[in-house]
This record gives sequence, C-alpha cells and structure tokens, in this order.
Amino acid sequence: MKYIILGTAGHIDHGKTTLIKALTGRNTDQLEEEQRRGISINLGFTYFDLPSGKRVGIIDAPGHERFVKNMMSGAVGIDIVLMVVAADDGVMPQTLEHAEILTYMGVESSIIVLTKADAVDQDMLDLVELDVRESLKDTILKDSPIVKVDSVSGRGLDDLIGLIEKLYAQVEANDQEEKLATRLNVDRSFSLKGLGTVVTGTLLEGEITTDQTYELYPSRKEVKIRSIQVHGENVEKAYRGQRTALNISSLSKDDIERGDTIASKDSLIETNIIDGKISLSKHTDLVLEHWSRLRVFLGTREVLARLVPLNEKYIKAGDEAFVQLRLEEPVYCKINDPFVLRSYSPVATIGGGRVLETVSDKYNIKDTDHLRALLEKEKFNLTDMVYDYVDRGEFGTSFADLYAYTGHLEKDIENSIKDLEKENRIYKINDLYFSQRFLTDLATKMEKVLKTYHKDNPLVAGLKKEELREKVGKKINPKDFNSILENPLLQEKVKTQEVYVSLKDFEIKMSDSHSKIAKDILARMEAAEPDLLKDSDFSSTKEEKKTLSFLLKNDVKKVDNFVLRADYYAAIKEKLISYLQANKEITIAEFRDLIGISRKMALALLENFDQEKITKRAEDKRTLY
Repeated sequence: MKYIILGTAGHIDHGKTTLIKALTGRNTDQLEEEQRRGISINLGFTYFDLPSGKRVGIIDAPGHERFVKNMMSGAVGIDIVLMVVAADDGVMPQTLEHAEILTYMGVESSIIVLTKADAVDQDMLDLVELDVRESLKDTILKDSPIVKVDSVSGRGLDDLIGLIEKLYAQVEANDQEEKLATRLNVDRSFSLKGLGTVVTGTLLEGEITTDQTYELYPSRKEVKIRSIQVHGENVEKAYRGQRTALNISSLSKDDIERGDTIASKDSLIETNIIDGKISLSKHTDLVLEHWSRLRVFLGTREVLARLVPLNEKYIKAGDEAFVQLRLEEPVYCKINDPFVLRSYSPVATIGGGRVLETVSDKYNIKDTDHLRALLEKEKFNLTDMVYDYVDRGEFGTSFADLYAYTGHLEKDIENSIKDLEKENRIYKINDLYFSQRFLTDLATKMEKVLKTYHKDNPLVAGLKKEELREKVGKKINPKDFNSILENPLLQEKVKTQEVYVSLKDFEIKMSDSHSKIAKDILARMEAAEPDLLKDSDFSSTKEEKKTLSFLLKNDVKKVDNFVLRADYYAAIKEKLISYLQANKEITIAEFRDLIGISRKMALALLENFDQEKITKRAEDKRTLY
C-alpha cells in the first residue's frame, strides 16, 4: 500500500476541520457557504506527511445530521478514523451515529481525539473521557486510544501524530497481497475548465492506470482516463487505498454521479436482491419486520429497499439477524461489502451489515435450507465461492460469470478452478464449468427417464438426444448437452450412439410376441412382391408399429411411404445396376416394367436411388451416378 486514508468523524462544531488544518496547514472547507457558515457540508480532502516520510491522505467528513450521507460516502475506504469529540461538549448525537456507522462499515483502526482541551479544566477532561468510554463501548471504537489535543495551541498534536504513525505501521503489516479487480466508488463528479470531467473517490480494490479502459456502473459506459492525481500529484498509476482524482476523457460530468462505481470491465454484476447479516443499533426504537421499508447505503450510493427477515420474525434494537433486502433499483456490489441501514422516515441510522449473497432468488423466513446455506457462506473463501456459484448454474457457468460474481483477479479464480478440477468437484465442458453434483444429478435424471422409455419402447435403441435434453436439461445449450453426454460421470450411466441415448447396459431383446409379429410382417411383405406395401398397412396395433420400427433398422427398408424387405430392396438395386451397365440409361416406364411395379412405386424407388447416389437424373432418364 502506497498511502493510507485517514478520515474524521464526529458531531458538528467539535473541531474536525480545525484539527485537520492544524495537522496539514490546509483548510478542507472549500465551499463559500462552508467558510461563511463555519460548518463542513461536503467532503474535504487533503494530506500530510508523517515524520517517517510516509504520506497520509485525509478525508474530512461533515458532522451535521443533514449531511450524514456525505459522511458515509467519505467513510468508504478509510483505513484509520479520528473520532473527534469536543471536550467542552462531550458525546453528542452525531458522535454516536458516526461511531455506529463506522462499526457497520468495518473500519478497524481508530483514535479518539478530545479536541478543545484548553477550553476546560482537567476534571472536565477526565469526565469527558469517561463519558466517551461508556458511550462508545458497544462500537468499533471501544478500545481506541484517546489523545487530548488543542488545535489552536498545538497541545497534544505530537502525541496524535505518533499514534497515527503507529497505526500506519499496523495497517501496512495487515495489508494482504492484492486479490481483487479494480473498484472505485465515486463520491464527487465535477467539471474543471480546460480539463473536463473529474471524479474523486478512494480506490477500494486493485489499481487504476491511464492506459486501461474501465467501466462505469450502473450505466455500463466505457471509462477512458486522461490523467490521474493522488493528492495533487500527477501519477501514471494509483493503488488500492489511495485517495484518487481521475480526469475522464470519455464522459461528461452529467454521465457520472455520486454512488456510481468505476471498475474493471465486466467485473461486477447487477442485482436487485441482497442476502445479508445485519446488526440493529441499540439506540433505535424501530422494530423491523417483513416488508419494512428502509434506506440502504452501499458503497457511496443510497437505495430504497424492502426487508424480508430470514431467521427472526421481528428484529429489535441490539439484535443480529439474517435478512433479504429487495432493492427498489439495481445495484452493483460484491460479497462481504458492508452497508448501512437507515429508516425511511424520519431518516436515521438504525443498523448495518454485510453482503453474504448477490445472486439470490426470493426467499423468506420459511426457507430454512437457504438460511443454512447463508450460515455456511459466512465462512467461504474464494474457492468455496467459485464452487458454490458453479454448483448453482442451471446451464453451465462461464469464466466471465465467475469473474463478475467474485470480483477477484483472473489468476486467483484460475487457481481456484484448477484446485476444484484436481478434486473432480467441477468439470470444464466446452467453455463452461459444471459441478460434480450437477452432473451426477443430471445422470440420475437421465437414468430415470431412460428406464421408463426403455420399458415403453423395448425395440427402440434409445431416446433421441434432443428429446432427452428437453426432458432433463432444457436450459443447456444443445452443443454443450452433447458434450456433457461424453463426460465420465455420465458415461457411467448412459451410452450414446449417433442420435440416440440409452442406459449403459440396455440391449434390444425381442420378446416371443414381438418375434411372432416380426415374422408375420416380413411374410406379408414377401407375399406382396413385386408390389410394395405402405407403412400404414402395419399400424393396426401399437405393438405392430413398434415391431416395424425395430425392423426398419436392419430388416426392412422404407422408401417414401412404402416399405419392403431389405433383401428385396438389395435385389432391385442390383437388377437396376446391371441394366444400366448394359443399357447406359433408363426411364421411369422402363424401370417400372423391369421390376413389375406401379409407376408410383417405381418413381419412389428411383428418387431413393438418386438420394443414395446410385443413379442420377438427366431430364426424364436415369444413369449410373
């Protein structure tokens, strides 16, 4: 990690912006209204260098209750938070709200800063410290170090900088090898004269460069980056954790707004349903139940949603619960993303949670199997995620699907796939992946269907592939289905022969009654020679039709709607060939007289011989092919 991001939080007028100015020498309130009113409205951004030379990016969040959405946007991607509490005021409503928001968003490193320390005596400072400890004991700030500062006199600033340096080292030590594709949640979009569109945001995952093309979600528009700045310096590449300003060449500022996401192409998938685990604030009076309407703050975007409890009918203050959120507009997010819940009206922060599933059907509290699956998903690693997603695929899963679902780098997904293939848990068929369970279940379905078919059609070699696909795997592409039939798991149960599929051990065995019918059919055909009988002459019973179908494989030849013994058909063919070798050509009338059949039968046979490339037609005559 090249930088870490330090963020402020706390009640309005507790000295956050003044503290940042004392640390950096810069005022993060840039708007005229902010400077006139003396309050932060929008997010402020700056940086400073630690004594070690390491650079710290700073996000100064507004403290007013009306601008909590802005504060939450700034909290996305923060590594260390400074929870600012004024010594002359103590813990206030936004102190608690911001602390809970930080808890829900999973900010792990924090320092509590008691500002305006020179404005009160030591006894008051001690009382405020006790109040802070008690008030924040149920939040992520419960064990945070406390430092007392005065931004005007400079008291305690060196101690604060020392703590930031210490936490910086811890964040660096905990930083893991990069695993994820590029993702940046936009918190500001504006236009600068001479530059065009500029967006800002903290790079949550991956890296971003000027020579790559990215994608804007939810519009799916192409994003081309002209230049990148990190804290006022032009760079060719920005890294995860950096506060970034991007000059976009391909879009206007009206094409991008707060809440949008810039990410690697095809790395995110759209969803209207999120399964998650939530915690409800101990300070709320609201009781959540089925279809409660809420505001969900995800990334830097707020959307409305309906809540569906999955394990508790009523969710009260302090409760943890598994829920499904039915969103009123689509979002693009990933598994494990944090979110904040706010009441619909009046608006207040009431809880938060983490995303456990982004591809889900509609479930409710009665679906206990789904709840058990969510409990397992809490413990999933990337390989587990890949297998679970492939296993749920009804018609195969592509690599692109896996990339968008997991959001991980291609090489990491490939490694997970290799591990699963070695264990024979998934199989690649054409360009798709299928799980062992899916293929085994498919084989069982085929076995059941074919068993019934063979019972009803003992003289037929098997069921046609396309008919079988319609019965057991309608959503699977025909080409992929044919390839699936060649998979070892399927070959254990079935065998394929050209267009037919049968059970592996199936063999046609004629019963005594079918043998008798077959003998009668062949005798009737022989008795009719040289004339030909129609196939409809053998449809007086269902068993007769089945037997004829069986005989058509070897013993009987069908020509148009006529049928004849295969031996007789061969004899006619030899007679025709001998005639043409001696006479070079033959008309329909001559062929009719040669065989002793009607003109209609002669024409049907000659057209069949044309198709078989024994003869070829030249006007009203035939010659050898």
